[in-house]
Amino acid sequence: MRSTSNRRTPLRALSVLAATVAATAIGVSAPAAHASDTSDADNVTLSPASSSYTDTQTVTVTQSGLAASTEYTVSVCEYTTYSFLLLAKIPACGATSQVDTTTSASGVLTVTGFQLLAQDDNAHDFLFGQPARIDCAAKLCEVVITPTHSGSSGSYAGDSAEFNVS
Repeated sequence: MRSTSNRRTPLRALSVLAATVAATAIGVSAPAAHASDTSDADNVTLSPASSSYTDTQTVTVTQSGLAASTEYTVSVCEYTTYSFLLLAKIPACGATSQVDTTTSASGVLTVTGFQLLAQDDNAHDFLFGQPARIDCAAKLCEVVITPTHSGSSGSYAGDSAEFNVS
């Protein structure tokens, strides 16, 4: 399984915004990467398990039952979602610690050394209504797994139990 850092660039942000606007213009609703108001799967395991972590603490993230040999993005996101153009609810997700990884042949995702930050830049800050930063010290957060996407349509694959990072 390979894991690589998933850094956002201004050019990529502009292309994602353009794709989102184009999808909206033709009436396609981008699915939420997480919809805490309608689903809370808690099907992602963090080890060690806790409701409170320290800033920069690392955990092992595990989820099974995913598509085999498929790329997914692992992110820390606020539990709260933000409305985007009244079409989708999208969480604020940390940009610094996002990791793209590939599942095993049996559909298991494992990321060791995944870093939890109390505060981070928001990977979705270019979307209207999103905050510039996430704050896991003040708000509940969770680890969210989505199929790797360009930002225009991150479908939801799973999430962990909620926690704070201080």
